Amino acid sequence: MRRIAAGEFTDRLQPLGDREFIALAADFNAMAQRLDELYRDLEAQVRAKSGQLVRSERLASVGYLAAGVAHEINNP
Repeated sequence: MRRIAAGEFTDRLQPLGDREFIALAADFNAMAQRLDELYRDLEAQVRAKSGQLVRSERLASVGYLAAGVAHEINNP
């Protein structure tokens, strides 16, 4: 449980003991699986948005450069 709390969502509990503990372990494992899926999805979204941000920054830089060149051409 401590490893999962630390962000290691791939670890699972072994269903041992009485029926209640087995049910608790199954529910906990299902929750950990869902958290792992959400975490991976968020990481993918962050990677995609980071790539978009880099492209936007590059386009902004090119636009700034083009505006400076156009200004110098028009105002020698």
